[in-house]
Amino acid sequence: MSWQNRYLLPWERLDRDRIAAAVEHVMRSGAGLPLLRYKIEPHGADAVAVFFYFRAELERKWDLLSSAERNFRLYEISDENEAFVQIDFGHTPADPKLDLPAETSFEFYSNVSGNFVFSGVGIEIAERIGRYFGVKCEPL
Repeated sequence: MSWQNRYLLPWERLDRDRIAAAVEHVMRSGAGLPLLRYKIEPHGADAVAVFFYFRAELERKWDLLSSAERNFRLYEISDENEAFVQIDFGHTPADPKLDLPAETSFEFYSNVSGNFVFSGVGIEIAERIGRYFGVKCEPL
């Protein structure tokens, strides 16, 4: 089963500069979240993926599902491995034919990259981005 934590942003369009500022903020936020590096990868005009890298052992601290031990054994992950999670930002233009408004959001989706295995870290990163932008999660 997959799941996602989604955050709506009150933006008219995707703003790469604001995304970069939020990523820098999270990288410097500390408080038990020692991230190693990040990569921002554009995917066309209306989508950006952000990859946050960290030592795998960090999941043990933020593991909300009590699955780190099982997953580390199953996937042969050692604490020293470098791991990452992916946070996706996107903008969907309005569609008057379907009466849908424009929407800009970011999400942590469990079924992308290593997100399932490192969901505790991913949720914490997404929450910090949400606090930076003043928005709350809307689980789907």
